[in-house]
Amino acid sequence: MNIDPQFPFGFGLSYTEFELEDVRVSKAKVNGIKDQLTVSVDVTNTGLHGGSEIIQVYASQDQTVTKKPPRELVGFGKVLLEPKQKKSLAIPIQASDLSFYDVKTHGWRVVTGEMELLVGNSSRCDFLSETVVCFEK
Repeated sequence: MNIDPQFPFGFGLSYTEFELEDVRVSKAKVNGIKDQLTVSVDVTNTGLHGGSEIIQVYASQDQTVTKKPPRELVGFGKVLLEPKQKKSLAIPIQASDLSFYDVKTHGWRVVTGEMELLVGNSSRCDFLSETVVCFEK
């Protein structure tokens, strides 16, 4: 079934507008299921009113490697900003959030290879992205 939703996950109405820029990851390599990293992004309230914004981080990996969905929500954070105010928001991501359950080994695994981390304010926005490389220990 290929039906577009009327509103994407994370969609919300606001009296103000936000701009995201300069996405960063704390490390370029994820080494095993117990590793962690932080995704940071600068959020600016470009509108005339104060407001809050939920920033979402999705993971996307080559579909030929694993049968995971095209995008999975792996983290989120909330920021409250006054008009014209800018803040950096740090969102922690555990390697276990990037993993899948392997029925053959009866355990959680991180797929070796590149993974794109997509940062935005809904599941269907224009994402900022960074790539990390995952290794299984």
